[in-house]
Amino acid sequence: MNGTPAENRLLQWAEPKRLGFSMTSGDTAASERIAALHEELIAGRKEDVDFSLTTNSLISMCKEIIFDIKDGNYIFHAIAFNLNGSYLELEICHLFDIYPTSSEGATDEEEAVDILAIAALEDVPVYPNTAEVVGALADLHRKLIVDGFTAPNESGDRVRLQFAKRPTTELLDINRIMDLKLSTPIFAAEVEIIRRVAIEEISKLSRAEAVLSKIDIAVSELSKEISSKNRNENAIQLCITKHPILLGLDYEKIIPKHKLGAEYEMDYAAEKYSRTYDLIEIESSVLQIYTKAGNPSSHLVHAEQQVLDWLSWVEAHNSYAAKGLPEISSPKGIVIIGRSSDLTESDTLKLRHRNAMWGGKIQIFTYDQILERAVGVRERLISER
Repeated sequence: MNGTPAENRLLQWAEPKRLGFSMTSGDTAASERIAALHEELIAGRKEDVDFSLTTNSLISMCKEIIFDIKDGNYIFHAIAFNLNGSYLELEICHLFDIYPTSSEGATDEEEAVDILAIAALEDVPVYPNTAEVVGALADLHRKLIVDGFTAPNESGDRVRLQFAKRPTTELLDINRIMDLKLSTPIFAAEVEIIRRVAIEEISKLSRAEAVLSKIDIAVSELSKEISSKNRNENAIQLCITKHPILLGLDYEKIIPKHKLGAEYEMDYAAEKYSRTYDLIEIESSVLQIYTKAGNPSSHLVHAEQQVLDWLSWVEAHNSYAAKGLPEISSPKGIVIIGRSSDLTESDTLKLRHRNAMWGGKIQIFTYDQILERAVGVRERLISER
């Protein structure tokens, strides 16, 4: 396949690209002869030739540009094609430097971005001089692809433009990098941008893998603890303290055995990222939530009352409570007790109604529900990878 015009790089060279005329020589007589010959050769077509020294024309002569920072200022070293008049040989050398300087309505940074834009339009690669300036070059190029660049219009006013045929924001999205066309040069700064995106994505995957591993271990250990036929509050609390992720990802901090004055000690005070709090009571997984007659068990009622006492205490002693739990106000209570497998269909419906009756002030969970929530977090993480 020959490719479309936008993808066929060879089409860019259907016509020769004139780079203008640049010559250095230690031989004055030779230089004068060559310059005179050049003037003679272009005399009949001067209207087709524009050798005015603009930033665009200077950059178009370059094989590459080297970016650096000197004394806090950006500098672009031009490595350009040049005719050596002493030997009549074409050479590539460090021919000149470009210093972006603040102009009316534009900062040094914006001028540097415009130089990068011209280089990109001319397919002139820009390389960092040293590893120390890689980050600064990538930051300038990121600004270029996100915000665009400026150029004068027919009236001489500067207008903001963006690339139509070069990669822009797809460089910032790991899922769009495969859309990049390899017929378009990728510059050093763009490689650095892609590298940053890739490193961040790898870091996310690594963090996700670590969280997934923690969830797997936590679910396994809690499942083992709640399979016991004996009272197991202490073992369960040790397990949750070891694996706080079992309580979900909503919490910034989980404080075990937090005391409310001298009166109460709760199993957990859990601080959310929003600076709201859940006060959590852990009961044994072997305890029944409802009796055979379908009434709330004494264990459930006792746990609910204990949580209500905590909530009342915080309301009555808010300033004192806030010393240990900053900004605490109107916390919610959570009771974790029993197993879903021990509930009849009628019990399950009653428990749902009981939670609704509390209006969010208290929530009752079984250990199976805690495990289900942890597994749900795991599945979400996997689906978002």
